[in-house]
Amino acid sequence: MLLSSPKHRFDSAVEVPDVTGWNTIGVQKMDYMFQFADSFNQDIRAWQVQNVQDARWMFKSIVDFNVDISQWQFSSLNNANSFVMDCAIFNQDLCQVSVHKNIYQPLDNAVCLSPCLLYTSDA
Repeated sequence: MLLSSPKHRFDSAVEVPDVTGWNTIGVQKMDYMFQFADSFNQDIRAWQVQNVQDARWMFKSIVDFNVDISQWQFSSLNNANSFVMDCAIFNQDLCQVSVHKNIYQPLDNAVCLSPCLLYTSDA
């Protein structure tokens, strides 16, 4: 399934259908996509996120989210505020997530992320 804008798509969803095979290469906005979903822990490691500009609150408050997305390449990201905020069991190392520009809000949730520099500057 080719997506263009899944923004808010599963916000507060009771159940999220299988999204592991989605073609996300053209997606620019994933903000609030899964926030407050009752449950979401699907293997989305293969998603292509290089064109995503806004990922704020994408996984906020998902109780069981703990997917290794450390290989994601965010080349266009501008905002990742509260990306995994309040994810009760999230303990993945996102230090290797690739972000190649100055962004307004970096992957900055100290509660859910290990302390490290999470983005690099092209400036």
